[in-house]
Amino acid sequence: MKAKDLVRKLLTADVTQRLGCLRNGAEDIKSHRWFGRLNWDDVFNCSLKAPFVPDVRGADDTRNFDEYPESANGPLVPLTTKQKELFDEFDRL
Repeated sequence: MKAKDLVRKLLTADVTQRLGCLRNGAEDIKSHRWFGRLNWDDVFNCSLKAPFVPDVRGADDTRNFDEYPESANGPLVPLTTKQKELFDEFDRL
């Protein structure tokens, strides 16, 4: 329930009511009960011990990730001219 409460408050549509956007800013997030007794100085100083350290044999080792098919939608269909026109402004930015 604590995590659900934190996420709900972070995703509040009204920015004037959103956690992190109120008077105390990020302190409101840091003091949320989901973080419990987390020592934020240890977080800042990177001195926390990781709860889980995966066995990694190199930069391209993906053994710790689940396997997924490349695409569940089949082959891609090229955009029509009309569809491409919808994105014309993107190149001008």
